[in-house]
Amino acid sequence: MTQHRRHFFEVITGVKVLEILSVRSPSAYRNQLIVNFYNAHFPRGISTRFIVFGKVADWSKPRSLAMAAANDCLLLIQFANDSGDLACRKESEKRHGVALQLVRKALQDPDSAQNDGLLAAVDALGLCEILREGLSADDAWKYHSRGLCSLFQARGPETLRNGFARNVFLDGLPAAIIDAILSHRDLVFAEDDWQREMEIRCTGRMARLLGLACRIPTAIARLDHVKMSGCSEAAVELLTELVSLEHGFQTWLLQYYESLPPEKSVIRTISITQLPQFVAKYGTIAGMFPKVFAFPTLLSAVTHTYYWTLLITVREAIYDAATLPGAPQYYRCQRQRLATATEECAGAICQSVPYMALTRNPTVPGRRVICGPLQFALHWYQKCGDAAHAEWCQAIAEKLMPNLSAQTHAAIMRKVLRLPRGLVGWMTMAL
Repeated sequence: MTQHRRHFFEVITGVKVLEILSVRSPSAYRNQLIVNFYNAHFPRGISTRFIVFGKVADWSKPRSLAMAAANDCLLLIQFANDSGDLACRKESEKRHGVALQLVRKALQDPDSAQNDGLLAAVDALGLCEILREGLSADDAWKYHSRGLCSLFQARGPETLRNGFARNVFLDGLPAAIIDAILSHRDLVFAEDDWQREMEIRCTGRMARLLGLACRIPTAIARLDHVKMSGCSEAAVELLTELVSLEHGFQTWLLQYYESLPPEKSVIRTISITQLPQFVAKYGTIAGMFPKVFAFPTLLSAVTHTYYWTLLITVREAIYDAATLPGAPQYYRCQRQRLATATEECAGAICQSVPYMALTRNPTVPGRRVICGPLQFALHWYQKCGDAAHAEWCQAIAEKLMPNLSAQTHAAIMRKVLRLPRGLVGWMTMAL
């Protein structure tokens, strides 16, 4: 894209059209909602926002009635969250009900899995659940995510040869991975046929990261089985797989650094006192981590935080597997080192929070981008008995999500474990 076209694009998408334009037609209103959604998920700090816009525009063209209703629901929820417009929120709930009815109807078709519009509708409804502020404890996003996985499983790995279906797959994949990790369930996309097709069709940087991440839930599920069986050979095989997976993540990070210009690959370590806004807002708890990270771009911050969140699950699994009957003596003697490696990931997540808290979109979805990874760090600190750091994670999360009852806070913490779902999904398509 030429420089003058980029400038024009920034001017157009930077205008708050919903506030200053007189809407004269449903199509114009819908286009403005799309721009609002785009700006909410891709602020100016995201360097790939130009690449993603074409994919957002393509996604906004309904392939079915169910997809049209689900997309409208998603766009309306986003605007209601940003503006506080109650009428818009009520309308989004109506569209939500209509979309669910249309999805159920479409699923009655024996060939429903081949319907691109149905895939996109289920994916959009899953994102709707994470954006809805009327929180409940039913974790409805999981049902949409699992339903989407079932549809893709029915279509088979060849579906990744369809460009639109591949984009829907990549957008919904982060949620599927996290659901499988938390549920200790095998993920079909870890199977060899899917992995081979992803290597061929999903060649972007973030897509390759998620290809690795697909193997995490299966490894964790195997860990549970080996614990129950006590099989020595299975323990050795599992540790070999986990260490190979850890190496794969480290190799990915090195390749990521090699692909960046030097000025965009440097993470600086700074004193927390250099972020007076964070210190003023969080008071004494801000000093728990005297040294924190400063990233060259918001995209770099999100990428690294997502990477550390995935890596901590792998390293924790290695730490647990080292105690299995039949685990090699080397790993048994290295448990402290394994614990230290896991704690490095937890610390890195926490040291990223001040930068993210000051630069990320302050809306509820934006705060969830921070809270999701923070819950993985909290889990580790609780597991190893580090009460001080666990309390810090909890206090930061409560500050980021104020005015919530204990029950509602528990519900939202479960939902934020999906990680920066929308952003990472779109990033995967773009990078």
